[in-house]
Amino acid sequence: MTALLYIDRGWLSVTGTDTTVTVTRSWLVKRHHDMYSRTEQFTRGCTLASTDEVDAPSDGSWVGARIIIETFDRPVGSLPYSESVPIDVAASIIGVSTGNLIERMVDDGLLMRLDDGSLIPGLHPSIVRTRDNE
Repeated sequence: MTALLYIDRGWLSVTGTDTTVTVTRSWLVKRHHDMYSRTEQFTRGCTLASTDEVDAPSDGSWVGARIIIETFDRPVGSLPYSESVPIDVAASIIGVSTGNLIERMVDDGLLMRLDDGSLIPGLHPSIVRTRDNE
């Protein structure tokens, strides 16, 4: 199964399986660009297996006339991508800012904000108060 890990529509996308990571990018996005650096969290520890440059689809979904497809082999024993998604990727997928997603997670109890502003995981929903503290 292929998981969408990151997308910046028209410019860059990252997909992954249990054995590979594929970075597809507009030919205008170079490896030294800040935008490309977002892929490093997915390709760190991987080995570049192939690079292909092809014509971009004619539907206008990509910026520029060409796209570059880089396929990386994942290390043996890596966790499947379905296990977790970085918060900035989750925000990108649902189309909100990372800060907005964090605030939603605080509002929903998935994260808790401490008095000093730091965040910690929220309590499991099955943990409930049984009596008021005295």
